[in-house]
Amino acid sequence: LIFIGLMTLVTLFILIWHPVSDCGCFGDAIHLTNGQTFVKNLVLLGCAIVYRYTYATTHKLIGVSLHWLVSMYSILFILFFSLYNNYYLPLADFRPYKVGVNISKAMLIPEGAAEPEYETTFWLEKNGRRQRFTIDNYPDSTWTYISTEKKLVKEGYVPPITDFSVCDTLGNDLTDSLLADTGYTMMLISPTFDQANRVPVDEINALNDYCLDHKYRFYALTASSMPSVDKWIYYTGAEYPIYFCDATVLKTMVRSNPGLILLHGGTILGKWSGHDLPTLSDGQSVKSIIQDGDNNLRILLKIILYYLIPLLFITFANKFWMNHK
Repeated sequence: LIFIGLMTLVTLFILIWHPVSDCGCFGDAIHLTNGQTFVKNLVLLGCAIVYRYTYATTHKLIGVSLHWLVSMYSILFILFFSLYNNYYLPLADFRPYKVGVNISKAMLIPEGAAEPEYETTFWLEKNGRRQRFTIDNYPDSTWTYISTEKKLVKEGYVPPITDFSVCDTLGNDLTDSLLADTGYTMMLISPTFDQANRVPVDEINALNDYCLDHKYRFYALTASSMPSVDKWIYYTGAEYPIYFCDATVLKTMVRSNPGLILLHGGTILGKWSGHDLPTLSDGQSVKSIIQDGDNNLRILLKIILYYLIPLLFITFANKFWMNHK
């Protein structure tokens, strides 16, 4: 009750002063405005108040003797789930570079999309007096222009992907040509080679050899400095092209260093962690490793069931034991 009370005050402060546009409580999964966040906390505060004063008379689904077991089970489930998502890739992907997304189309602004609205004001001076005007009340030529101010009044449509850009060592922009490739392309993603895991180097080189044999493209994207790139090539024997991209974009694309993305015509067909890279033999088609674009809601429901089914089994087993004791 104390905790949610303090958080409600914090969200009230955010609602009034707007230091941030989104609380970020749910990451990329759910975006709440400051008003929605405050209402959410009011609901939780109401629940906390009710429970605080009705706790003694509330029916307990789980007996006191089982509290420790349920608590330990919940902690271990959360710990295992977090480690799994950290070691491999997140089971549910809410980012703009998820499987099934066409990067080129995700960067476009559709026809008829809302455009941003700005309020423009002008500072002018006359007889030593400065005054601000808008377009509607702009004065005559006896005033001297000083400056212009533009303020964003309403945001327009923002495409899911806005900052994907690839260049080579000479600074040439390769973005359009790489995304327009109608064949299969494998992109090795590594924001920084210095921090990349070198354990799967053999698997990476094997995938590059497979692509060379089948006339597919294979290249790496990184934000590393040239000395780091040279060191990576020296230690791994990399024979594939290495291009450059923004580090934040690369971390958004794959939560692994390194990671792998399979593209076809700019569409993402698969994503893998460096701990779980696919293997392809000479007689195996690249189509065999294409992933399905899973529905995030279905994945979340599965995760909830993975947690609840054992928990319900423990609960009913305890009830049965207590009734027949």
